[in-house]
Amino acid sequence: LESFLFSYPEGLTELSIRFFGKNISNALLEAIAVWPRLQYLTLQIGFNSMPLHAHLYAHQPFQALTHLHMSCESLCLFSLLLHSISGTDSGTSGCPNLKKIYNIALHCGPTSIWSEVLTILTCTKLEHISIIERCNSEPHPCYTGPKFFELRPFLARPTALVNIKTLLIFPAHGGSIILTDADVRTLARACPHLYSVSLGNHNTPVSLGALSYIVRRCHELCEISLCADARLDALGTIPLDDDEQVYLQPNRRLRRLAIGGSPIACVGPLNPPTAPDLMMSIPRFLHMIAPGLAKLEISFELHFEWTYRRYMDMKRIDYTERWKKVEDILSELAQGDTD
Repeated sequence: LESFLFSYPEGLTELSIRFFGKNISNALLEAIAVWPRLQYLTLQIGFNSMPLHAHLYAHQPFQALTHLHMSCESLCLFSLLLHSISGTDSGTSGCPNLKKIYNIALHCGPTSIWSEVLTILTCTKLEHISIIERCNSEPHPCYTGPKFFELRPFLARPTALVNIKTLLIFPAHGGSIILTDADVRTLARACPHLYSVSLGNHNTPVSLGALSYIVRRCHELCEISLCADARLDALGTIPLDDDEQVYLQPNRRLRRLAIGGSPIACVGPLNPPTAPDLMMSIPRFLHMIAPGLAKLEISFELHFEWTYRRYMDMKRIDYTERWKKVEDILSELAQGDTD
């Protein structure tokens, strides 16, 4: 098969290479990197796929490539390949037309590699980013080192993010993203065309004010998965400049909100009419920022079989019943608007 591909005409526009557990060789990767019309590429990479030198031999490789789907053993390999394609100085040397990148790492690794990957991605002009890290199904993760990493390297060059529509960052179940309200505001300002955002509910909780900001600032946003703090003092607002207010409008496109294990608290029984006002104010707050939202979810990634344990643990948390009450009222509010 490799011999056939080495001699294949340069008119090929789409290539999916899956060798049933075997990785693409570095020689074959070098060969297809110069194909002038290749737009869609699916492959599995390993250590034997890495170029012998720091960069691919090809000058400006993958010039026509728009969609790249990959699987690899770990994010370290993904980072090495990105370096070899794009170079270290800028993202314009290779893949200048790349719009979508989807990578799944089959095993978890050091959380520090996330910072490196996120930094490299700021040197691209991507519209759709999906980076997923698997882990084994055992109670303990493959990697047992530091568990936290920041999103800030990805936000360091806001002007480079203006085209992003889809952002999925999903670390293995041992990883957690350090996220602040300021980070959410930066993301919302930098990516005005966001359609879908998911951090797999792996982030440190942000305020409901931060959730409100990104929902109302990104007018095309249809789904968001974010861990938010919905405890008693959670409805405080983020101070805004007067010139920002004009950008914040109710988002009538948002239909999906995943809250994962977001903390929520109240005092007293949950059932009306004795429920505290918090159980009413949160759904009203959500309805105000997204009038069409009628349902809350645990996660958008429940279909990934290796996440089963993590999200089953979330469902057992005491917060679940309280969020169910919020969802019931939210559904009534949305239905009332429809009627």
